[in-house]
Amino acid sequence: MKLSNDNRTALIAILVNIMFIAVFAAGWSAWVHLFREDYIKNQKTKKISHRQKFERPEPTPEQKAEFKRRMEAFKKLRQDELKLRSDLVELLKKNNAPASKIASAECDLTLAKMRMMRRRRSAGNAVSGAELVVKAFYAAKAAPNKVDSNSEESIRLAIADLEYKQQSGMLRRYMNEEEFKCAAENWYKVQSDENLKALCEAEKNVPEAMPRRRMK
Repeated sequence: MKLSNDNRTALIAILVNIMFIAVFAAGWSAWVHLFREDYIKNQKTKKISHRQKFERPEPTPEQKAEFKRRMEAFKKLRQDELKLRSDLVELLKKNNAPASKIASAECDLTLAKMRMMRRRRSAGNAVSGAELVVKAFYAAKAAPNKVDSNSEESIRLAIADLEYKQQSGMLRRYMNEEEFKCAAENWYKVQSDENLKALCEAEKNVPEAMPRRRMK
């Protein structure tokens, strides 16, 4: 039986499709039975190794003990610092030292207490509102009522007071939060450890600063 050109073309096309299907079926069968399990295992291994690369390994009991020892030693250093700074303030008051020296020592003591009370600030709050409140308060306390133009210390204290007053713009964002504003006002009235702790706690709840948009 002689086939026409159209029939011959159709038959060739059918045979090609059958061969393609057969090759595809053979390849799929080989993938499922020979390579699929190995591929899945390799992918799982890669995921585990990638996760382990970024996961911090569990510290050993010796490392935990050493970390605890270092933290206790660090805590003792902080406590010793507080004791010495407190003794310094009492000594200056006892010896009727100038108000500027007493205010400076009180400021350093208060900042040392804050370091023990407060957690690390987030990156968005690069300026500490609580520290600004404390430093501005003691700068104003140390500033002379009348600047003596013949005294270097008097001029420096007056300049420091003005500098902290000029930073009120950085403090405005904190004062917009009612909790922080109330805590700051309470500490202004009574410089107690309780009010200082409340000020530090209020600072933690202040939202991070929003990035400024560049003006076009």
